[in-house]
Parts: sequence; structure tokens; C-alpha cells
Amino acid sequence: MNTASLYLNSKENKINKKLNALILLLLFFCTLFYLSNNDNNRVVRAHNTNATPIEIFSFWNQTLIPTIDGSINFENFNNTSEWSPASLYSLVNNIGEIEGKIFLQNNDTHIFIALDVLEYQTELLPTTSGFCFYYDINHDGLLSNVDYSLRFHSNSTGDFVIVCQYSSVQDTWIEIEVGSPSTILPSSEILVDTFFGASNLLATEHRQYEISIPLSKLQKKTGEIIAFGIEVFEDYVNGDEELTWPFIGSNPNMLRTNAYLWGDLHIGKANENLKFVIEENLNLDANSFGENKGVFLTKGDIDGNGDFELIASSNDSSTTEGKKLAIYDYHSNEIVPIWQSWTTAHTIDFVIKGVATGDFNEDGKDEIYCVGEDSRILRFADWHIDDFNTSDIVYSHSRGLMGYIW
Repeated sequence: MNTASLYLNSKENKINKKLNALILLLLFFCTLFYLSNNDNNRVVRAHNTNATPIEIFSFWNQTLIPTIDGSINFENFNNTSEWSPASLYSLVNNIGEIEGKIFLQNNDTHIFIALDVLEYQTELLPTTSGFCFYYDINHDGLLSNVDYSLRFHSNSTGDFVIVCQYSSVQDTWIEIEVGSPSTILPSSEILVDTFFGASNLLATEHRQYEISIPLSKLQKKTGEIIAFGIEVFEDYVNGDEELTWPFIGSNPNMLRTNAYLWGDLHIGKANENLKFVIEENLNLDANSFGENKGVFLTKGDIDGNGDFELIASSNDSSTTEGKKLAIYDYHSNEIVPIWQSWTTAHTIDFVIKGVATGDFNEDGKDEIYCVGEDSRILRFADWHIDDFNTSDIVYSHSRGLMGYIW
């Protein structure tokens, strides 16, 4: 083979390699484009990375189905009461303060939701009040024609249950079904009702909602995840006094048009082997929540029996008891209070900034240490039967310290 032939073969090989590389690159981008536009291959992921928790859970229960009449008939320590199988999460305002609770449970066919809006204590408002649920059916973090919302609007013209579908063409939510509370909507089969009165979580009368949605209308089954956002409002137009899940911040109504701000809801299924975090209300007054209210939780073996007890504090001064400390233990499948500072001779006369436990006197039982805003550390020690024998100031720290304790 002469020199000219070798040169041509070499050049041809180089061209073939470049063509092969180009073909592979085109195949890669075509595959990427297909995956990004095929709903069946989209990866399920958390939407709002700031959500706390990022993923919430609806608990499966096939027998204790709530009655959708608007009144949340939940009872502490009663495992057969309405909503007792539900998971419990918080509704927060624009600065993260807890002002309501969300109950979530489901069976094989429906998801049930209750909103106990503790801070909405005015029954009739001149504005449009209510709530809105948003759900991202294909779970892509983008609004499209397959996404829906459920609204409840109450104003001077009446109460309305409204199902909306997002229109990509008009770039807005379009009403597709309108009905009334306490009546099942014929197309979506959604049932919504509301009630104004006391609940187990707050004796003051306030707004409550209960909702039932067929899982088939969400195009979901038990064990699956759906992107989910909740907005509650006293003035829909002006976005006044809005509460949300997940927490949004200074502009809560951004939830309406930004699916990436929604969180993830895991729909429970029978015999699901998951570790859930269950929140149980233990009669903390709603006013005890918020900045500088001192709601702290810790654990310790206060009675020395080898098991932990739960210790909770509060700086709520809206009652005559003032600053509070309580201990809870687990008895007969229930969390029950075993000691409350305001029922004893012990006093807490400073704002609590932190709570910790430890067996520093080595008697086999943990002491409780409360660090105060005013430079003192208060100790509860020497537990005997149902009370502490000792409560005393053990240390006065510099007022320049931040007031944290570990």
C-alpha cells in the first residue's frame, strides 16, 4: 500500500470516529429530551426543600373514618375518637408561627383532611375567607393542564366549594366544578364542610374544615406520593392573615402559582413498614406557641427506672400559672402527664431559654436544669414518688451569655 492510500485510510478513520461521536451525542440528548418530557419516567422528588418536614404522611386506617361535618371531634388519649388515626402537622403564618393544625388520614379509596384553624376566631367576615389545596398530579414541580386545586370560599354571597384545573394556555386556574359545603360534588365526588366552634385543641370558638377526596380523582393509590400545598386565608384577594403548609415566608400567596414551593404528601397504605413521627397534642394552650414563648422539649430518666420521660416547658404568661414545666411518661399505650410545676409548691419566676437533663449528683435519677433569661439556672432534683424534693438555683451565669443550655 502506497503512502497516499495510508493517508486516505487514516483520514477516513478520523472522520468515522467523529461521526460516531456525533451520533452518540445526538442519541444522548434525544434520550434526555424524551425522559424530561415523559411523565411516566419523571423522578419523584421533594418540591420545597425548605418544607419542615420535607415530606408529610397521611396514615392509613380502614375502620375509623371521620364524619365530614366540619366539626373536628378529636379527643386526647381516646384511640377510638374521630381523627385519632390521623397524622398531625402545623399550619404556620408568614413568620413561621404555628396558628393551626392539619389532620391527615386515608383508607384505600379516600384521603381525609381536617384543618383546625386556631387563630381564626371571627365567624363572619366581610372578605372572602376559606382555604385552598393544590396538588401537582404528575409531580414535576411545574404547573400544567394535569394539575388541580380545591377551594372553599365564604363571603357575603354564600359558601362555595370550587374545583379548578390549571390552564397552561391562559396561565391561570380555571373553575371546572362548583358546589356547596356538606354536599358531595357530582363529578369530583369531593365533600367539604365547615364549622365554627371549640375543638379539643382550643376551647375558644374558631374556624374548622373537614374534607374528603377520592384517591382516584388525585390519580393516586395508597403508598404513592403527591405534591401538595395548603393555603388558609381570611381575605383571599388581599392575602390577609394567611396560613400555609409548607412554610412560605413573607408572601404566602406565592403558593398559588409556584408548584415548586409545594411539599410532598405520602399516602399511607396497609401494613406499610415505615417509621413515622407522630405529633400528639398535650393541651398546650395555643397562646404558648411563638417567638420567645419558651416551648422546649427534652428527655431524661427522671425517676431512675431506666426509661426516658418527656419534659416540656412554656413561658406562656397569659394564665395565672405563669412559667410552666411538665413531665410526661408512657403508660398503657398513652402519653400522660406525671408532674406539672403549677400544681406543686415549686415556682419558676424567670423566662426559660433552654432545658436540659443529666444525673450530675449520681443518684441514678436525672435532674432537670432550666436556664433563665435573667442569668440563673434552676435545678429540679431528687425525684421521690411523684414530686421533686429539691428545686434550687445552682448557678448564676453572665448576662452576656446567650441563654442556651446543652
